[in-house]
Amino acid sequence: MKSGASGYPVLAAPGDGRTPPRHSPAVTDKHYRTLTAPVAGGYLSIMSVATIQAEVLSLPPGERAKLIDVLWDSLASPEVTSREAAWAEESERRIDAFDAGKLKARDAGMVFSDLRKDLRK
Repeated sequence: MKSGASGYPVLAAPGDGRTPPRHSPAVTDKHYRTLTAPVAGGYLSIMSVATIQAEVLSLPPGERAKLIDVLWDSLASPEVTSREAAWAEESERRIDAFDAGKLKARDAGMVFSDLRKDLRK
């Protein structure tokens, strides 16, 4: 099996004489529809969503969490990024107020109890 520019093996479409790797029971021939295209230094592999999903689910939890951040950042519009920055500033303001004794903490059980009461009204 040839290696692509990324160093990962180039995955082939079913029926070309090469057997696709079985990284997970979720990867089957019907899910395995990978195309390859020549690029400088090797081949570019384009994997199906099902294959990518199987690969992602085989990663350790920490690596999956990093991937979540990468994917989330790739979807973030300027509006979302601005809103997240505003919430980060607000949370820092609240932490500073709590540390300075200007904001009192409440027991989580009491907060949820009050919320349940408000929802029943």
